[in-house]
Amino acid sequence: MGIYDSIDNKLRNLRSKHDEVVKVDGIRAEMQEVNDAIREQIYLIGQFYWQKYFDGEYAPGEDKVFFDEIDRCNEEIRHLMNKVEDCKVEGLTERETIDYATNSRIEQRMAEAEERRRLRAEDKERRNIEKEHLRIEKAERRRVQKEENDRIAKEKAIERALEKERLAAEKAARKVEKDRIAAEKAAEREAEKERLAAEKAAKKAHIAAEKAEKARAEAEALAGSTEDDGQPKG
Repeated sequence: MGIYDSIDNKLRNLRSKHDEVVKVDGIRAEMQEVNDAIREQIYLIGQFYWQKYFDGEYAPGEDKVFFDEIDRCNEEIRHLMNKVEDCKVEGLTERETIDYATNSRIEQRMAEAEERRRLRAEDKERRNIEKEHLRIEKAERRRVQKEENDRIAKEKAIERALEKERLAAEKAARKVEKDRIAAEKAAEREAEKERLAAEKAAKKAHIAAEKAEKARAEAEALAGSTEDDGQPKG
């Protein structure tokens, strides 16, 4: 039961009981007036005669009007008591009607709440399905992206390896060229050394030849001088 339905139900029941109490109090006030009238009549005819009349031992004569008035008042009291019972039945019926209407509203609201819960559950299930689909799509995108990243990484690794091999080949080629140049320079240096050594040896041989030629000339000159010394003079 919703709190507002409960409060409304209690208020309406309180109003119904209040109306019932007001009606019953009014009827009881009338009953009190009638009882006061009865007491007045009893006072008029006297307690003794009333008891006799009540026990069936007294048949009224000229005072019958008083007893008739008491009987009328008793009949009116019975009628008023019936009205009290009717008021109670009406109040009970009214409260049952109020309870029925309140319960009907509560049942309707409970049905509406149940329908809202069902719709929320369906919406939650739908959102969960959508989330699952999104999760699968994201996982597939991540897988495709990973494959693409792996492919790019492999291509870059191959490019780096090829570049590394190319640089190594260029470095090896430069080293071969450097070695070749160094060998050529070394050969040139050796050839220059041999050429200089040959030139030096040639110079030495030339000097030795000049010395030998000079010595031969001196020897010839010396020999000619000796011959001249051994001839007789004319």
